Amino acid sequence: MMGAYAIRRLMDSGKTSSLLGARRYPVVQFPLTGRVPMTLDRFTPEDFYDLEKPTRGEINVARLCNQVIHSFVFQIFLAEDETTAVMFVSDRDRARRLHSISFEVISELFSYVAREDLLYREGTMRDGDEKITNISNHDLVEAGLAVYDDDDRVQITRLAAWPEASAASARR
Repeated sequence: MMGAYAIRRLMDSGKTSSLLGARRYPVVQFPLTGRVPMTLDRFTPEDFYDLEKPTRGEINVARLCNQVIHSFVFQIFLAEDETTAVMFVSDRDRARRLHSISFEVISELFSYVAREDLLYREGTMRDGDEKITNISNHDLVEAGLAVYDDDDRVQITRLAAWPEASAASARR
């Protein structure tokens, strides 16, 4: 839960890539079967959500963090495939579906955020509205403009078409 809060706080304070909130991760969803669970029902989600009818879906990082931070249900469980996962749903969404995400996926998200390095920041102000755009090492690699030394490092070894970087390397 604290990890989700930390990621949301980093996003809200402009310390991550502008694209991080929209990044999508796989989840399993379980439909509501009857009445909406009440406060004391949160400890038995299996009584209110059909755990026998899972569907695959995706959730973006911003929504994932909010669902966990404002969780009505937040339980760790052992999935059928012997992997550990987290079941969660926020107060707002408890009338729709319950989500599940594997520890492996959460771990990958935390690793991704921890390895992120902001490389470029640009802002505009129009009619009192501030718009900030942050570009990170991950953005450049995912756009095909750079590569990592290896998958576990954030060092970029090649910039293919980023004008500021090309000009900086030409000055060296």
